[in-house]
Amino acid sequence: VIGQATLGFTLPWILAMVAVPLEMFIEASQHVFSKFLTLLVRLFGHIASILSYIFEYIFKIIIHLYDAYIIIPLQIAALVSKKQGA
Repeated sequence: VIGQATLGFTLPWILAMVAVPLEMFIEASQHVFSKFLTLLVRLFGHIASILSYIFEYIFKIIIHLYDAYIIIPLQIAALVSKKQGA
């Protein structure tokens, strides 16, 4: 009976003393998690921006290579037809 009375009196006090720091920890962890999530989203934004610049320049290079691929045979054909016509 004395053990139950002791536990009945001390256990709520122990739980109350643990609940306050636990509540503070959970509240603080929400702020930390939101800051971390914001940092992660910004990091993905920067990575997407870098990739967009890389792809932009790659596609510009591909367009210039395609132009060279088309213009060189056209110039050769123009020279051959000019020689045949003259």
